[in-house]
Amino acid sequence: MKLNGKEVRFNITDPRDAKRYEETLIKLKKKEKELKKSGQEYTLDEIMREIIKICREVLWDFTGQDVLKGCHDALMAKEVLYQFLREVARQNESLLSPFDPERIR
Repeated sequence: MKLNGKEVRFNITDPRDAKRYEETLIKLKKKEKELKKSGQEYTLDEIMREIIKICREVLWDFTGQDVLKGCHDALMAKEVLYQFLREVARQNESLLSPFDPERIR
């Protein structure tokens, strides 16, 4: 798949990628909880930088590549992350579409 003009290899049907995906989502949830609990007030600049940082780290963990290198736009960083998540959902749907998920245990 292409993310931010860079070709990355990620396939949710590969058990190694699936495991990395699950572990990264757990890490992301933990990071979000830590930020909310910190009670620290951030400037607008700091918020934008933190969004870019989190997106960069998460995408690095998912793909092993810095697909946001040189990115200075929080909205763009977030969109690249969402693009990745949509592609994973598409891959997953493509795999499971002929099956009834209720039968899968």
